[in-house]
Amino acid sequence: MTDRKHSWKKKAGVGALVLVVAGVLGAGAAFARPPGHHGGRGGHGSCGGFERLSDKIDDLGLDAEKQAAADQVLEQARVARKAQRAEMRAARQQMRALLEQDAPAVDAVMAQADTLGALETKAHKERLQTMLSLRSIVGAERWKGLGFGPGAKHGFGPGAKHGPHEDGGRS
Repeated sequence: MTDRKHSWKKKAGVGALVLVVAGVLGAGAAFARPPGHHGGRGGHGSCGGFERLSDKIDDLGLDAEKQAAADQVLEQARVARKAQRAEMRAARQQMRALLEQDAPAVDAVMAQADTLGALETKAHKERLQTMLSLRSIVGAERWKGLGFGPGAKHGFGPGAKHGPHEDGGRS
C-alpha cells in the first residue's frame, strides 16, 4: 500500500509540475510573437515595439542632437531585443526538450523555469531602461504628450492598462 501512495504522490507531483511549466511556457510565448503579429496591443513588428514609439518621437520635432540620441537608444534597444528573442527561443526549446522526456528530472525542469523567468525579467528591465532613457532625452512634458505618464492609458500612471511600455510588455 505504501508503494501505491508513493506512486500516486509522484504522479500528482509530476502532473502539477507539467501544469506549472506549461503556464511558464505560455507566458513566455507571449513575449516572442512572430514578426508583424500585433496581438491587438500596438504594433511592434520585428523591432520589439519600438517602431511606433520611434515614429511618435520623430513627430516631436526634436533638435538634431536629441533626435540622434533618441535614435541611438532605439537602435540599441532593437539590437538587444533581437538577441533576447533568440535567447528566449533557445531557452523554451530546452524546456520543451526536458518536458518531452518520459520522466523529466524535476530539478532540471525547475532550473530551466528559473532561467526562463530570469530572461523575461532581464528583458522587462531593459525595456524599462529604454523608456527611461528616452524620457530623459525628450523631457517629461513631451514624454507625457506621447501617452506616457500619470493617467495615461498606456503609460506609467495609475490609469495604465498595459504596463510601462507602448506594446503592453509583450514585445
